[in-house]
Amino acid sequence: MKEARIKKPEGQQRLFGLSTPVRSAVIPPLSAARWLLVLIVAAGVYFFHGFLVPVLAALVIAFASWPAYRRLLAAVGGNRTIAATLAILFILTFLVVPIALAGAYASNEVREWVGWAIETNREGAVTPHWIATLPVVGDWLNEQWTRNLGHPGGIGELIQLISGANIGSIYRGVLAAGGSAFG
Repeated sequence: MKEARIKKPEGQQRLFGLSTPVRSAVIPPLSAARWLLVLIVAAGVYFFHGFLVPVLAALVIAFASWPAYRRLLAAVGGNRTIAATLAILFILTFLVVPIALAGAYASNEVREWVGWAIETNREGAVTPHWIATLPVVGDWLNEQWTRNLGHPGGIGELIQLISGANIGSIYRGVLAAGGSAFG
């Protein structure tokens, strides 16, 4: 059985619109892909920004030690496991251990300095001889030291001078002066 087809003149529209609907995406696929890529990169930066400095440090160490690692690899006959183990031990010995020792030394120095500051604030301190005998500025530094640190409570006074409450008062004063000058 043959189906009857109705022929319509070309260029004439159907009663209820075009015969083939024209569909286009609201957001073109290429634009959507670009925005998704931007969002992925932004999320990566947000989540991994804390790892940026350690990764860069590791890259510097890796690039700097690569020629030595290649020579070490040749010296152990191409055995990567032994070469990698020795390379890590060398890096730990000559890089990590000295940095750890310097950190321990620095923390001890800070502890000593805090102890000195507490003692100086409690009793005051005389100007060290080497500061008083500096050429050109020694007399001025001696005078400043004696005025600010030569008496008990001197460090406390300096801290109070630069504390948040005093800075807030200065800020409010500047705002008041600026408001009256421009208002």
